[in-house]
Amino acid sequence: MRKLGITTLRDRIAQQVVKDYMEKRIDCLFHENSYGYRPMKSAHQAIDQVKQNCYKHDWVIDMDISRFFDEIDHVLMLKAVEHVSGEKWVKMYVERWLGMPVQKQDGTLQPKAGKGTPQGGVISPLLANLYLHFSLDVWLSKHYPQVSFVRYADDAVVHCTSRAEAETVLESIKQRLAEVKLQVNEEKTRISYCRDYRRRATHSDCKFEFLGFSYQPRARKSKRDGKNFTAFAAEISRSNQKRIRSVIKEMKIWRNTKVEISEISKRFNAKLRGWIAYYGKYSKRS
Repeated sequence: MRKLGITTLRDRIAQQVVKDYMEKRIDCLFHENSYGYRPMKSAHQAIDQVKQNCYKHDWVIDMDISRFFDEIDHVLMLKAVEHVSGEKWVKMYVERWLGMPVQKQDGTLQPKAGKGTPQGGVISPLLANLYLHFSLDVWLSKHYPQVSFVRYADDAVVHCTSRAEAETVLESIKQRLAEVKLQVNEEKTRISYCRDYRRRATHSDCKFEFLGFSYQPRARKSKRDGKNFTAFAAEISRSNQKRIRSVIKEMKIWRNTKVEISEISKRFNAKLRGWIAYYGKYSKRS
């Protein structure tokens, strides 16, 4: 469970001001394939880009950074802020917010230990993007310009042409993250093979998940001649299907015997429209 920072209303307003000021000046520096928490960028764009990259590249590094928001190093974070913004007042405020205590489950306050940017802070997503911009995006572009990658906040997918290249790049990423006081989650990080009708080699892992979708070999029918074939495609993951069923079950619609069906539909449709808008774009027909 991620810890929450204690921010006053005044701090939240100040964070919004600093975020808007910084964002206008540094968003243009970010990599084009960084999609999380950025103006004119979306999760669907990231999903589309991964889909295109999987068609071009046979192998994928599905990378998970362990406890990223809790492990951001304050010294390195402030160096990044200072590098992109020469204003001392910006650094002063960011340093103050990074040092805010965190609240534990029992309600007590715990001082920071020189790391972490709590979720819930208005400026935290921008700082997270800035940290990974220098820690990962710039580094990958410089040392492995031949690989493609997509990052949405701390969720990243790296595309490679061979298994050997994927293994080499993953080991290098681990070393790079160690240099910036981060590490991959070994249990959730994997190398997957994009198996389809063109790529028929065998591998123990032929699927991965990204932003709520599962990419894996799926049966499809050609629009041109109607023949069946195997595509490496994205659909809502089983874990998210299960989550949606749980939400519907918890609503206990069948117990609302004294409520008009029109009122029940209003309550349910808001959630339903959200699920369809996000997950409905990628179905068996897409």
